[in-house]
Amino acid sequence: NWAAMREEDKRLFPLSTIGGVVQLFRQQLTGDLEPDLTLLSIVAGCVENSMTSSRNITVSPVSNDISSVSEKILDYEEPEVADVENLRLDPPVELHIVEALCAKFESVIKGYCDLSLFKEGQFATRTLVKRVSDIIWNTLSKTQYKDRAHLQSIYSYLTGSKLDCFGVAFAVVAGCQVLGFSDVHLAISEDHAWVVFGEDSQTAEVTWHGKGHEDKRGQSVEAEKAKDSWLYVGGKPVLCNRHVEVAALVSSMSPAMSPNMDSLEVGVLQQELLWLLYDLGHLEKYPMALGNLGDLEEVSATPGRPPSRDIYDEAVAVNQKIYQDYHVYPYTYSAGFHYRQRDFKGALKSWAEAANVIKRYKYSKDDEEIYKEFMEINNELIPHILKADEESATKKEDEAKKKSGKINVTIFSAKMGALKDLIQAEKLNSSALHLQLTAQSQTDVKKSRASLETEFAGRVKRARRD
Repeated sequence: NWAAMREEDKRLFPLSTIGGVVQLFRQQLTGDLEPDLTLLSIVAGCVENSMTSSRNITVSPVSNDISSVSEKILDYEEPEVADVENLRLDPPVELHIVEALCAKFESVIKGYCDLSLFKEGQFATRTLVKRVSDIIWNTLSKTQYKDRAHLQSIYSYLTGSKLDCFGVAFAVVAGCQVLGFSDVHLAISEDHAWVVFGEDSQTAEVTWHGKGHEDKRGQSVEAEKAKDSWLYVGGKPVLCNRHVEVAALVSSMSPAMSPNMDSLEVGVLQQELLWLLYDLGHLEKYPMALGNLGDLEEVSATPGRPPSRDIYDEAVAVNQKIYQDYHVYPYTYSAGFHYRQRDFKGALKSWAEAANVIKRYKYSKDDEEIYKEFMEINNELIPHILKADEESATKKEDEAKKKSGKINVTIFSAKMGALKDLIQAEKLNSSALHLQLTAQSQTDVKKSRASLETEFAGRVKRARRD
């Protein structure tokens, strides 16, 4: 019985503090058995959903007592390290609820999947993977719930019959684990997820992408198409083992309560769990999770840990070393950091490096999410830099004479190439550059009338804080 919980884990309940949840994850990640994806996804989802629901927002003044904080705001004065583990969860996570939800997931998967019809030796088959995908797919709510946070966990599936597209892929892998298959694993790109299974590492689509018009579930990922596609990161995704799948579920957590308010508890929990995974070596091949950790550290630095700049740099290094520089987001994370620090030269350099990666890929409507990102850089962020630069130049003309204001940066993509001469000019001509940007944005809009609204796991793709 897969859902039978280990005694050492049961003893931690009820989980009434962040430290208790972290300890559960630590025991699962360091024990003799595989981490139980269902259990950990349910616990993480339970904390995330209860701590970000509207009933947890009150208008009472922020208390100095960290255990009774009722208003969770990003710039809340960060607690001392000693307090973090003791940050209280109210309501606590109860054992009987978690056990009931684990049993419910197991009964859904096993109830609709007669293993005698699908079992062919110790490895999963395509038919079995498709069957588990069908079970999840057909038990989801049919109501529209696009672009919502907090829909990536098995808790969301069991309590609301809702999952985003990352959540479906994760639930399929967890379902296969419940059935006793240890060869079915998650493959994650920067905007999509699928599974790898079998002795010979076959691939299978198990979820949708974008608007979900094309249902390719059960089909293998086309190697030729993947090679030129950003959606499949050129065939160089993060290939998970069980421990990295735990990292994926943690990375996909979202502390957002509203567009401008985060849950203190969920943010702290995600940060603590990412450091746990980091220390155990499970983020070594996972640039997106490193980027998320960098974001969290930038907002609230953990004493004794590397600065956020170093974490962003590590994500870039992992991308270059492990993925032959096929991932784009390590550079946009890094650019976002430099931009927020007002290091505009550093931001431009990182955006140029991101553009250099995207030129490897053929344009496709499936990749529209990354082009939307570049359009935002082109149409909003670079003009803001120019404006800030102009204001700064006006104030510091004497300094500008002593120092050359030339930005030594190479712009690589065709899209940004036309800006090269303007950006590298001794004196930035904001009017000319703005005209160039406007002309490009109008061309871009014509090219991409159909806007694909991606639903990929809230925090698998970073929440913007720019």
